Amino acid sequence: MNPIFAISKAPDYHDECVLAAFGSLDIEPKLDCSVDDFYRQARKNFIGFCLAGVQAKFGLSAGYREGKQKLMLSGQNSTYILKPCPPSYPNLASNEHVSQEIMRLLGFNVPLCGVLKFSDGTSAYFIRRYDRLAESKMHQEDMLAALDIPNINEHVKYKGSYEAVALTLKKIGGIQLAAEFIKRVMCAYLIGNGDYHLKNISVIYPEHEINLSPVYDFVNTHLYGDTDNLCLSLLINEPDIDTFDDYYCLKKKDFILLGVQVGVPEETIINFIDDKIATNLDKISILIENSELNVEQKLQYQTLVRERAGYLMV
Repeated sequence: MNPIFAISKAPDYHDECVLAAFGSLDIEPKLDCSVDDFYRQARKNFIGFCLAGVQAKFGLSAGYREGKQKLMLSGQNSTYILKPCPPSYPNLASNEHVSQEIMRLLGFNVPLCGVLKFSDGTSAYFIRRYDRLAESKMHQEDMLAALDIPNINEHVKYKGSYEAVALTLKKIGGIQLAAEFIKRVMCAYLIGNGDYHLKNISVIYPEHEINLSPVYDFVNTHLYGDTDNLCLSLLINEPDIDTFDDYYCLKKKDFILLGVQVGVPEETIINFIDDKIATNLDKISILIENSELNVEQKLQYQTLVRERAGYLMV
């Protein structure tokens, strides 16, 4: 997410970014229809069309049409997931992109992702699929399923606690898996991701291993009026709100306590805050400044990160 100074083949995109994303500079990084046409085409022609929460999701692949390489809707064998930006959530595509890039900066596994534009100027977020093997689909299980919670409605994914998730991850994958997860919870708090629910936490099983899936669906929900710290309780037995300092602002000690409950050493939490969060605050601010969020959103995002980083370092 660096400013473009050199001349590139596609306006608004670095050549190296286009090449990394799509494998060729002959592919123009844009969608050659309006967002309304795209929705109609997706609903009419593709079984893989999915509407989850506030965002539609469907597959995208690079291919040939009319003798030219283009980005096109595709079904089950797509290379990317595409999510148009809903009008009620301004700049959500750019929000997700910069949030994912912040997670990459902090050392997490993040698939290649970015922002594309429809012909009418509407933005869409895209992310490369990570759940594909050479000849099959990689097995993936979200925490709703891992915790054996029936998926009976949209609300159940917000039930439970991060401690329960961490204990489950420890049981099925060891303490390192639990520690990695707690670091992600800290970062969700840091960037204002109030939607880190059970279906946005998954494990994958590549080649007889078990890992947390690469990071996906990280956004700053506070830009749209969310005021919660996190969407799940931190602990199984959450203290009364009066026992928390500063109007329920989570601090380093709260995440240390979460680690202690699971068996993650205190120094693991402290070292991550000191070595990753504290040392990268200026770089996070630059990423936000170089994003396509509007001026007000950039300031709000930067202010929130600085404020919460301050609490995490106390």
